[in-house]
Amino acid sequence: MKTKVNVELKSLSFMITDCCNLKCIFCSRNALSSNKQYMDPKFIKEQITETIRWAKKLETINLSGGEPFLHPQLEEIFKIIHSFGLNVRINTNGLFFNKKNFELLDKYNVKLFTISLDSSKREVHDKIRGLEGSFDKTVDGIKKCVNKGYKIFIKATIGKDNVDDVLDLVKFANTLGVYGFSFSRIIPIGRACFNNDENKSFIKKYLTMGSLVTKYIETTNMELLVDDPLRHIFDYRVKKFLDQKPNLENVWGGCTAGCKFLYIRLDKTVIACTAINEPCGDLNKESLYNIWHNSKQIEELRTRDNLKGKCGKCSKKYLCGGCRAYALATTGDLFGEDQFCQSVGML
Repeated sequence: MKTKVNVELKSLSFMITDCCNLKCIFCSRNALSSNKQYMDPKFIKEQITETIRWAKKLETINLSGGEPFLHPQLEEIFKIIHSFGLNVRINTNGLFFNKKNFELLDKYNVKLFTISLDSSKREVHDKIRGLEGSFDKTVDGIKKCVNKGYKIFIKATIGKDNVDDVLDLVKFANTLGVYGFSFSRIIPIGRACFNNDENKSFIKKYLTMGSLVTKYIETTNMELLVDDPLRHIFDYRVKKFLDQKPNLENVWGGCTAGCKFLYIRLDKTVIACTAINEPCGDLNKESLYNIWHNSKQIEELRTRDNLKGKCGKCSKKYLCGGCRAYALATTGDLFGEDQFCQSVGML
């Protein structure tokens, strides 16, 4: 098999805790306030030390959870990453932007954040996040971060509860002055394992929403990050590219699992995407170098030659590839069909 994509590890993600003050209905980690696992900063240092020796393009360390701000040794983690001259990006619910934490962030020059906000409607966001009042606190945190000049991406996870609100959310995000907006669909794992959004009505709404959002973003100064490989169906920018009739055998896009980043979980297993529950390696047994260069799963993700069903036969498999996390969650096969795609037959 020949790898078609140019692979370079540019970011490395650490799940530093499974503790969280919210109870989001779609949480893939089943994070709870009662969970008390925390990643050892020494382990993080060991992995970064080893990785920068061979990953010459590594730029960013992503910290996620749970809620990263609940890690009792967060300053030590910042200090370690700062010593390597790498950027830190924090994926957070936005509820911990207080004076003490701002002082800590400024001390280590941490200015990159992805903040979860799922609706411009207070009651919808609070329902999804499982905490009354979370909307107001998150929005307040976003405003404070923008005022300090931090680079903020608002991230929305889309399900049946908020799919009708997303365009209004993007417009609201624009009024907040954030750097960018991103969205992705719910993957039915963790607390969302019984999610029933896979139906014609929801998929049509989701694809329509994607089209409206991508068009609106062009009227703003915001950046748009679409995590969904099926963006070629609804993103008019990709459609314009396809109108030029490129040779799709020479185009690589869509699913980035195993191509640009890796995600290290608390148990030291490694996954190629935050929503792929099937590990591609185990740092208890092997090095990150070996996983990145020799994992059979990662090799197959990079070639897409073994995609099954209509995804495998599709002329756009190198442009798209389907969401491998969604395929695994819904079919039990990492290389199965992505049921959201029109060609698979849901629509």
